[in-house]
Amino acid sequence: MPLNAPVFDKRSLYMLSQSDVAKRLDPDGKVATIAEVLSQTNEVLTDMPYIEANLPTGHRVTMRTGLPKAYWRRMNQGIPSSTSSVAQVEETCGVCEARSRIDVDTVNLNGQSAAFRASEDKAFIEAMNETMVQALFYGNPKAGDGFVGFAPRFNTIDPKKADCAKNVIDCGGQTGKRLTSIWMIGWGSDTVFGIYPKGTTIGLESHDKGVVTVYDDRNYPYEAYETVYRWRNGLVVKDWRYVVRLCNIDIDDVVNGVGMGAGDISAPNSNNLILKMNEALFKFPSQGSANICIYMNGDMHAALNNVASRANSNVIKIEDGLNAFGSHATWTTYMGHPMRRVDAIRNDEAQVK
Repeated sequence: MPLNAPVFDKRSLYMLSQSDVAKRLDPDGKVATIAEVLSQTNEVLTDMPYIEANLPTGHRVTMRTGLPKAYWRRMNQGIPSSTSSVAQVEETCGVCEARSRIDVDTVNLNGQSAAFRASEDKAFIEAMNETMVQALFYGNPKAGDGFVGFAPRFNTIDPKKADCAKNVIDCGGQTGKRLTSIWMIGWGSDTVFGIYPKGTTIGLESHDKGVVTVYDDRNYPYEAYETVYRWRNGLVVKDWRYVVRLCNIDIDDVVNGVGMGAGDISAPNSNNLILKMNEALFKFPSQGSANICIYMNGDMHAALNNVASRANSNVIKIEDGLNAFGSHATWTTYMGHPMRRVDAIRNDEAQVK
């Protein structure tokens, strides 16, 4: 589904999405082309703002963990002083890389070397995209990923285990079912944003190395065109209150229009998905202080679009306008917030407890 331009933009000037950068750099169009291909295959990249990290390998962020105490003062009496409490956390960046090598004779066979290599570029860009977004939602450095994603941070519904469990909403699915999640994320400089290492550049880089000598599996040399793709990326959740996860969604119930309310949005069922989404939206401390977007996989997106296509649907609507690159597009909104398709969000998640 095409991407829309952000409904509103509360970001600071130094916070740019990759589509923003594409409009500012590289007049030959290469960066713009890469950014558009990435956004077309994964819609979260339209919304996610970035800042340059303050460390070469990550970002040190100061988070407020407690508010100062306020007092009622009486005449001719003073009050004690108080302070807020803060904690510092270092978020890491990862480097995702791939290398393309194509025999020069293969490239030059049809006399369209540029077109052939451009076609190969798209395959590598898509592979890099899938790898990065998989990390964005499920990344775990202990498993070899470059940075910690959303799911490991919001992985329990028990407030005794983590404060952020208050923003993890159980939708009733059980182990043995095909389970998925919907994510509501409020992007902003004081809430949630992406980072790239200090002294580097934002987004996916493509470096054409030209013709180089490489070796086959018998260690014999031959000439090949080489391209290196590199993406330095990280995630900062500065204020966990601006991330809400609807977990344990039984995808088969939703697709079939039963149980979760996708078939009848007025159903009184306590697990009605639309009611759960409404509960999630009101978890945000302020809906006006961040760019709130909603992410789900293709199956969920299709099911909720079916709701939107009904004439009596007032909360889920299909909108019309221009995407982030100025092209005509349609998109679906929930209570005015864009719903994005992200196929990296799985249908085989473990039950969150």
